[in-house]
Amino acid sequence: MDIVIVRHAPAKDSLKWLSKGREEGQRPLTKKGIAKMQVAIRGLRQLLGHVDVMMSSPWVRAMQTAELLKDAYNLDTIASVEALLPYKHPEELLKELRLYDQESTVMLVGHETYLSECLAYLTVGTHDPFMYFQKGGVAYLSCEGHPTAGACDLKWLMTRKMLEQIGDIPSSLNI
Repeated sequence: MDIVIVRHAPAKDSLKWLSKGREEGQRPLTKKGIAKMQVAIRGLRQLLGHVDVMMSSPWVRAMQTAELLKDAYNLDTIASVEALLPYKHPEELLKELRLYDQESTVMLVGHETYLSECLAYLTVGTHDPFMYFQKGGVAYLSCEGHPTAGACDLKWLMTRKMLEQIGDIPSSLNI
């Protein structure tokens, strides 16, 4: 199984949002965040040709990011997965991943610091992150069969800005 981990695009300011009595899970992306993520997705499409399954945290900003990705990869659905919410145990995510064909490319959209914990759990078997995702950042992992703790290989990491730069390159140049 190949796993693509994506942190949601830039969202509205958390402190301002919460100070108005709003729920964290309802905080949306900014218009600027959407625009930047659309360029980054063009870059991601040049690096990653297809996705079989799209899974997202049910929180608004993750689902909005997943919608942008779903459209870019011509997918029909997004699986809203509670196991991608912050403060869950990565083993809950592994249970969800085992529901899909082990030959699938699965894209996961979620939040920090949970995604960094999942990356560490999948690659080295620990909950201690060795890196953190910036908003719109992406990691690509490869696993033999279904993923287990510490058994996946990290193939590459990209920040949103790196993907934006790739997305700005005309596709006719065939990088």
